[in-house]
Amino acid sequence: MIYKLNTEKRIIAVPPYSRSKFGRDAEITIALHIMSKGWDVKFSKGSRGPADLYASKESEEWYIQVKASTRAPRIKGLDILRLEKLASSAGACPVLALLQPSINANPILSPGVSQRLTGQEGDCSCVGRPQQYYLSFYNLINWSKLEP
Repeated sequence: MIYKLNTEKRIIAVPPYSRSKFGRDAEITIALHIMSKGWDVKFSKGSRGPADLYASKESEEWYIQVKASTRAPRIKGLDILRLEKLASSAGACPVLALLQPSINANPILSPGVSQRLTGQEGDCSCVGRPQQYYLSFYNLINWSKLEP
């Protein structure tokens, strides 16, 4: 349990930031980013299926599996196969969306959003610098990088 001092100088307990909340926040962040590019986005019910997000723009349709991590995100081979099968049955493109720490790349998320994703307020440092995140999208059929 993490303890914080509130403005009334009383100590209150704040639950730690969970992995499931981090994953859900990543889905919301990715959905908002795609929507800002003109896509229509729907969330999967409960994020239990192969796709977390369903995005469409004009005649293009993406079924998106979101993977996020404070380290390197991982995806299982079975998850890839399930997403490819679902997308091909609907004529959609199976897409892997990664949200991961930015080391040398130009981050697309502001420090405030990055801090929220790590569940930390104030200084969110990684190797002496503020931790920032970036998004990348890949077509799972040929592993080519995509831009929404």
